[in-house]
Amino acid sequence: MSAETGDTTPAPPVTSMATIGATARCRVATSIKATRAARGMSQAALAHAIGRSQTAVSYWEGGTRSPGVDDLAVLAAVLGCTIGDLADDPDAHHPGQGHRLHEIGVLRSRAEVLVTEADRAWREIAALARICDRMHAENTELRAENERLKAGAP
Repeated sequence: MSAETGDTTPAPPVTSMATIGATARCRVATSIKATRAARGMSQAALAHAIGRSQTAVSYWEGGTRSPGVDDLAVLAAVLGCTIGDLADDPDAHHPGQGHRLHEIGVLRSRAEVLVTEADRAWREIAALARICDRMHAENTELRAENERLKAGAP
């Protein structure tokens, strides 16, 4: 109670930086887990997609550890969201959801292009491998012919 005003409203609790950090880590943990689950991904699949261990993903989702900024960027790209989405409360309304859906569509289109390019590259590699195999076979035949000629065989 304030002596000057007679106010009986209690003062707001003082929040430490540790509490703020733990709350943020919990929000990120919940967001990663909820977004991953919504995409139908297992922890192992997410870990593989981002090049980290399943243990790291488990720590992040459990709030034991927090992903670094670089990991958050990769997580956001793989999960089709933004870093801000991972830092927000997943139960809160996201006003930018329409934009996120557009981003997901763009990412999917880009992924389809990359898959097509990769398929074309693998076909070219296979063609080059066949050429190399033919050249190796011809080289082997020429060496054998050279050895016969050196030996004086007709």
